[in-house]
Amino acid sequence: MSQIVVGHLESDGKAINLPLGFVPDFLLIFNAMAAATEVFAVVWFGSEMGDSKEIQFKALEDSGTSSGLTLDYVESGAYISAYDTTAVDKGTSNDDDDPVRVAGFQGVTIHADFSDDSDELWYLAINADKVKDHGDINA
Repeated sequence: MSQIVVGHLESDGKAINLPLGFVPDFLLIFNAMAAATEVFAVVWFGSEMGDSKEIQFKALEDSGTSSGLTLDYVESGAYISAYDTTAVDKGTSNDDDDPVRVAGFQGVTIHADFSDDSDELWYLAINADKVKDHGDINA
């Protein structure tokens, strides 16, 4: 079953572990406060791209007169990576009062360099029913 999460947060200027309940197959993050020439949006296709790979949208230098919007595919040092940990406490009845404790986390980590303190971020995360890699398509 697919899942879609839309959200908003205010950055503290540090790395952000964003808990989604799943590692998304598609993620769009928008930084409304990005300054000129900074990355204001990233698109990440989850496991199809892998960690530290993404498409970056960079802001205009000034009203579009000196340079246009740029899009870059980045293969290393990007801003998004999967964050998927497993439970660390199985909570058996003889060693724990809590029969089930989930201490794991699923979501993404947003690198500290993507946003500054007090930047407002919006995101769209999708966990798809199917993810298809069609490989090399020959006609």
